[in-house]
Amino acid sequence: MDRSPQPAESHRQPLDQLALLYAMADHIQRARDVEQIYQKALDGLCSALGVDRAGLQITEGGEGMRFKAWTRLSDGFRSGFEGFSPWPRQSRDPGTVVGDVEVREAFAGIRETARAEGVRVLALVPLRHRGRLMGQIVLAQDEPHEFDAAEIRLAEAIASHLAFALWRARSDADQEDLLRRFEAERSVLESVVKQMPAGVLLADVPSGRIIMSNTQVTAIWRRTLRHASRVADYALWGGRRRDGGPLPAEDWPLARSIQHGETVRGEEIEIERGDGTMGVVRMSSAPVLDSADRQLAAVATVYDVTREREDEARHTFLEAATEALNASLELDDTLRSLAQVAVGRYADWCIIYRSADDGSVRRVVADHADPGSVDAVRAFSSGTLPPESDHPVARVIREQAPMLVEEIGEADLRIASAHDPEILDVARELQPTSAILLPLVARGEPLGALVVVRSGGRFREADLELMSELARRGGLAMDNALLYEQARAADRAKANFLAVMSHEFRTPLSAILGYADILTAGVHGALNPKQERHLERVKASVRHLSHLVDEILSFASMEAGRERVRVGPVDAVAATTNVVGIMEPIAEAAGLELRVVLPDAPLPVRTDASKLSQILINLLSNALKYTPAGEVVLELTQTEDRLVCTVTDTGPGIAAEHLETVFEPFWQVDQGEGQRITGTGLGLAVARRLARLMGGDVRLESELGSGSRFTLDLPLDAGVAADPPS
Repeated sequence: MDRSPQPAESHRQPLDQLALLYAMADHIQRARDVEQIYQKALDGLCSALGVDRAGLQITEGGEGMRFKAWTRLSDGFRSGFEGFSPWPRQSRDPGTVVGDVEVREAFAGIRETARAEGVRVLALVPLRHRGRLMGQIVLAQDEPHEFDAAEIRLAEAIASHLAFALWRARSDADQEDLLRRFEAERSVLESVVKQMPAGVLLADVPSGRIIMSNTQVTAIWRRTLRHASRVADYALWGGRRRDGGPLPAEDWPLARSIQHGETVRGEEIEIERGDGTMGVVRMSSAPVLDSADRQLAAVATVYDVTREREDEARHTFLEAATEALNASLELDDTLRSLAQVAVGRYADWCIIYRSADDGSVRRVVADHADPGSVDAVRAFSSGTLPPESDHPVARVIREQAPMLVEEIGEADLRIASAHDPEILDVARELQPTSAILLPLVARGEPLGALVVVRSGGRFREADLELMSELARRGGLAMDNALLYEQARAADRAKANFLAVMSHEFRTPLSAILGYADILTAGVHGALNPKQERHLERVKASVRHLSHLVDEILSFASMEAGRERVRVGPVDAVAATTNVVGIMEPIAEAAGLELRVVLPDAPLPVRTDASKLSQILINLLSNALKYTPAGEVVLELTQTEDRLVCTVTDTGPGIAAEHLETVFEPFWQVDQGEGQRITGTGLGLAVARRLARLMGGDVRLESELGSGSRFTLDLPLDAGVAADPPS
């Protein structure tokens, strides 16, 4: 017979309630899914309190409360009771509602449902946690019943455990959902970052640890950046300051965003890349802030702008090269400029070769960045290469194709020195490491070769492209210089021919004029009037021809650079009056009025008297020659420091497109059929050249049908203002 002490009936109920609470706590700890404990909690509560029916409702979103577990509740009751709650939805501290369904006003909304079910008493216990209403326990008795305080406390304790379990489950679910969304968003972000054309770096704050970078960063640096766990590690990224020194870690834009919250836009930094070459990156960075403006991280974008900067440098280089090559038309100056352009920026030394008419090749220019090594370069490139030489320079010229030697070895030096073994030691002393050989070509004809050499570092394909463009421009400049040289030689030959022929004409013309004067003087007997008229015509023709010869001689002298300005004191009024005396008979013969406007007083100047007279004669001769009727006006004036003389005519005028052409040698205005004007076409050309030789000029204003106006402008002192002869 069991003689163990039995608890009194009055103590059994509290013990059962305590056991229920412990069991509930254990179920909550063990349950993987909160819904597994709903029914157990409800069954335990029904047993402990002895209620007829019970149910558990849980709030779901904005749809109200829904039954999740129940004991002896019909479908009709559950359907009628669904969504009912005696508390407002936003209630933060709802209390248990207990009472007779027929009496308690709080149950008015479900009174009919309770009657149909046979329920007389209801106790609604809220599930609340942290001020949130999460559901309710429904306890129902078919007969009148009073729930005491202990029963209510038990129900509320069970409800509290259930609310906590539900909150924890929902929190875990929310957290898992948040983590899933975070992972999805991070995956999308990483995918976007990987596909961006820019390099991207994301760093932790305040440590500077690199959280994420994309493959573009590796492509830009041409190496994997060492893992940076702090800002100090940024010093290993190979940045360079403007002065060439290493860029400190704290000066990187990303570091400034981390340490100072600075936003940096488009800062360019030179970097040393993994293959040993230098590049340029454009970096922007900014802090990453949360909604409360707290800095969470820092992000930087990096673009490779190396090609852009190289293109700009090439463009600047070629512009400077073109300017240097166009600075002179002298062949020697052009070739020296070409060598100087190449040396320094892109090469350590340079040699320019020129092809001869027989196909042989010789060096014409040698230059080195170190002036002390120029003689060595000259020694290395001395001698003449025969037309069929196997020397690389001769082959480049023959084939008109460039040659890139990225790495020069001993074998290359021996080939380059094969025509003269004694220069092999010189080649070794120069220590060439890389070279580009380029043909100089113009109009399809090889003119020579440009050789650029480095004594440290290598030329690449990009350098070959740039040097090829330099050689193309150099070939054109060289061709222009050669053409200019040929044109000058032709001009000299023409001037010499004209000078010789003019001198040959002058001797017999002087003799003819001398004999005519003897006949006019009647040395050999008197002449009749008819003979005198004919003899005057002979003398006039001789003087005209002599004037033409003088024009040709002046032009030839200026072309040959032999004309000199002989400055002395001159009265411009007197000199002009003398010229007018010479030209008046010609005007009268042509039926034209020669009107002269001169100052009343003498006008002293310092100039070349003979050249001043020749200019005025040429301008008046031109005006009288091309004016069929009317007048020619010569006016002499003085400004502050200039002598101005104008010659105005009433001739047919000159078209706008010919206002400068009239000053070209041998050019004459077309007067139409049957109106051939005699002369050399040198008068105006000689007049302008003489004026410019004395520091002045001759200008023309004219319109068709309105005559012409020539203006001679000279300094009052040609000894100060005269340009040297060109």
